[in-house]
Amino acid sequence: RALYTYPSYALAFVYMIVSFKHGSTAHVGDLALPFIYFFVNFFWSIFSDVGEVRLNFLLFIILCQLLLLDKDSKIWVFKGFRIFIILMSVLGIICYVSFVLNLGLPYIIQNYYSTESQSLYINYHISYVQCSSNEAYPRLCGLFNEPGYLGTVAALILIVERLNLKRIGNILILVAACFTFSFAFWGLIILYLTIRCFRKPIYGFLAVAVLLSALGLVQNVETGNESVNKLVGRFSFSNDQKLKGDNRTSERFDRYYKEFDEKGELVFGK
Repeated sequence: RALYTYPSYALAFVYMIVSFKHGSTAHVGDLALPFIYFFVNFFWSIFSDVGEVRLNFLLFIILCQLLLLDKDSKIWVFKGFRIFIILMSVLGIICYVSFVLNLGLPYIIQNYYSTESQSLYINYHISYVQCSSNEAYPRLCGLFNEPGYLGTVAALILIVERLNLKRIGNILILVAACFTFSFAFWGLIILYLTIRCFRKPIYGFLAVAVLLSALGLVQNVETGNESVNKLVGRFSFSNDQKLKGDNRTSERFDRYYKEFDEKGELVFGK
């Protein structure tokens, strides 16, 4: 970690000097967002009563660097990142298939965050697979810490690529994303397709009709695969008409949020 962090700070310092020296200030206004984000975190690192708030200064610098780039440079960065995700997807698919079919690639088993967790990491070093007692099938993480992280990144890349499946790299990303069993992946793809259809009103109305029909059909769907059933089930609604996929909070969090909301602390968050 140190071998990565300290050179990153040094390179960031050099980059800032070079960028301003060559007049790369056309996008300085874009820096408002990371500055506001950093200020809010700094504010709560001083006044927060909910525990430690970490100031990730390196993340702040990297965001500033990215926003200062011109359009061509941003495209170059995206293309490089896409290649990285394709390689991650290929390695992930190999490791996932090896684990599911017991093909013998060596791995070690590690705790998923903590010893109290019901999940484990199947660590191939070039990719991670998450196994949980709550899931019938393992979920691919790639080199991210959670399967939903890979699913989200994969969805965003495919959206930028306009779901062009004529490119083999996009197919590999799609396959890896399917192995994540990620609600975020399918939610983002469905949202993108719906918005894309609205470029022509008739297609937009058809898209909404199909989406509403699909949400109605998944209420009691049964696929015979427990993991798929859980994924599909997250697109259904509970008795209080709340989407089941919206399940990222606990009762403790909900109580705390209600207290926070009633105190009117909405300016800086908490």
